[in-house]
Amino acid sequence: MRRNPKTSKLKTEIAPELLVSTYEANEGDAVIINSNFAIDAKLSPVKDSIALEDQSSPYANLIAVKPSEKDSAKIKALIKVLQSDEIRKFISEKYTDGSVVPAK
Repeated sequence: MRRNPKTSKLKTEIAPELLVSTYEANEGDAVIINSNFAIDAKLSPVKDSIALEDQSSPYANLIAVKPSEKDSAKIKALIKVLQSDEIRKFISEKYTDGSVVPAK
C-alpha cells in the first residue's frame, strides 16, 4: 500500500485458508479472500464482495513445473486441455455469475 490516509490497520499474518472464518466472525471491517476460498465457503465473489479484480488483472492461476519437465508430453497435454474450448465452456457454464473467468 502506497498511501493510507485513513490509517487503516492491516493484518497480513492470517493464513489464506482462514480468511473466510475471519470474515464470518466479523473480525475485520474488510477481509480480502481469494476467490477459490470464497467459492468453497459458498460465498459469491461477484455478489458478496465490495471490490473485484477485473479480467486485466495480472494475477492468474499458473502451471508451474520443474524446468526439466516443461517440454514433457504430459505437461503439454495438460496445458492443451486447460486452455481448450471445452474447459472454457465448462467454466462459463459452472460459474455463471463470473466468479471464475476462463483464460483467453
